[in-house]
Amino acid sequence: MKLNIKFFNEWRNYGKSDVNLLGKIKVWRIKPKWILIILLLPFVMALIPLGMNALMGGVIVGAFNPGMSGLIIFLTLAHNIVTSGFEEVGWRGFAFTEMKKKDEAYRSGLIVGFFWAIWHFPYVIYINYIS
Repeated sequence: MKLNIKFFNEWRNYGKSDVNLLGKIKVWRIKPKWILIILLLPFVMALIPLGMNALMGGVIVGAFNPGMSGLIIFLTLAHNIVTSGFEEVGWRGFAFTEMKKKDEAYRSGLIVGFFWAIWHFPYVIYINYIS
């Protein structure tokens, strides 16, 4: 669920004065070291197979070009922000919050997770189809 859908739903359900797009995600209850780990872990996980390949004598020149790495990282982050960067605001900030008002958190999480999986299932099929 994208950020614009969350905005529309809150505006429709609560009116213009109650729209709070980023209010629920401003509160960080996580220690800064864990935020850093969360942000760096995907990069480390992406480098592990390259390192294993290099240790086994594989060629990594085609897989990693140090001159282009900054541009690739920037373009990847820009693409993710534009296409789905605020998706969690919709799923967690609106859908889960609204369901939690009517049901317990565990069950609401399972239901939102089920719909999240259905929403992303076509993408998983597409990725497996082209590869």
